[in-house]
Amino acid sequence: MIPVAYAPVPPSVSTADVRALGVREVVARFTTGGFVDAVRPNLRALARAVDGTLVRPGATFDLEEHTGPRTRSRGYVPAPLREDGTGPETIGGGVNQFTSTLATAVRRAGITDLERTPQPPSLDRYPAGRDAVSLAGDGSTVDFTFTNDARTAVFLRAWVGDSTVTVEIWGTRR
Repeated sequence: MIPVAYAPVPPSVSTADVRALGVREVVARFTTGGFVDAVRPNLRALARAVDGTLVRPGATFDLEEHTGPRTRSRGYVPAPLREDGTGPETIGGGVNQFTSTLATAVRRAGITDLERTPQPPSLDRYPAGRDAVSLAGDGSTVDFTFTNDARTAVFLRAWVGDSTVTVEIWGTRR
């Protein structure tokens, strides 16, 4: 038998600190579908990297900082560049669907300070001006950022199902 000693550890944040963040409700949600099976692992890797992110008021969310390079060791696989199965095969192919889903959810949450690169060509599945890329045709990354211009924090939830990509933004309605 191994002896175990327990000691109380004080929390690093208080309940009041957490309540002051203002994360109370879903303020936006956007879901897309229509991807081929080959891109699902890449979408899931990107969603895992973003899910659970807290962005405080005035802070900037940088997708590349959360995901790091799209590499096999991070769970990305070779797949067609576009989620519909077209385009050159590249590590992380299909992730632009996640980026566009995130961009649309961010706009629906009322966040206006957004830096995005549109998909060439734009896809009808996204509202006009809401598509975004994070992977170029040559396999290089394209950064996507937004600055939380709300008075309260926002919390990102992201997941990939069998046929859909969903991003939820929690915060306080404006």
